[in-house]
Amino acid sequence: NHTSRLSPHLRFGEISPRRVYWAARNALESAIDAKSSKRHGKVVTRSVATFLRRLAWRDLAYWALWRFPHMTLYSVRPWYDLQWWHVPFFEPGDVDVQAMTSGDGLPPTSV
Repeated sequence: NHTSRLSPHLRFGEISPRRVYWAARNALESAIDAKSSKRHGKVVTRSVATFLRRLAWRDLAYWALWRFPHMTLYSVRPWYDLQWWHVPFFEPGDVDVQAMTSGDGLPPTSV
């Protein structure tokens, strides 16, 4: 299992993202400095780098929701709101929804 299980602790402020960032950076530097096992060092380096990217994306998402609170209702890119979608609202018993949920995919449209 490759999860940190830190999300609720970060969400409720029990630990700061900066503390997590610096702990991960220290682990990354230790892995880079480890000369005994190059293979282990590469795996740790890759894992920590991935973790740091995901931490950054998480904070970016929180910032975006703070900066653009309308994101939950509308697209940040207004032209996406004008996009016509094949199934705008799913209705129970809709043939397209049944096809999609059964794994058959959506039928071709005549647009």
